[in-house]
Amino acid sequence: MDSDGPIRTTGEEFEVRRSPPCFPAQRSCLARPAYEQIGSVLGQANCIRNLGDVAFDRFDYDTAKGRYQDAQPLCEQIGDLRGQANCIKGLGDIASDAPTTTPPKPATRKR
Repeated sequence: MDSDGPIRTTGEEFEVRRSPPCFPAQRSCLARPAYEQIGSVLGQANCIRNLGDVAFDRFDYDTAKGRYQDAQPLCEQIGDLRGQANCIKGLGDIASDAPTTTPPKPATRKR
């Protein structure tokens, strides 16, 4: 990969360079700078949410939560109800799967 990053712009065209193997969502999110440049809020929101999915799959719940929280207002901005629902679902998945910050106390037996 060259020093100027994975995306090279030449006028209106974008070239995505090959990078080490990664999750498909990560590869698709190499396009995020292009979406930002052309003003595609939907593309940006999808990339951010996809990165949340990757973080969730890697059990990195803090990062996943941040990605879903970042993507949700973008979905709201453009009226993407499905995107909003997917972000809320992701947050719910984190709430149900993430370990609690305080482990439960062991049960005590009365003798």
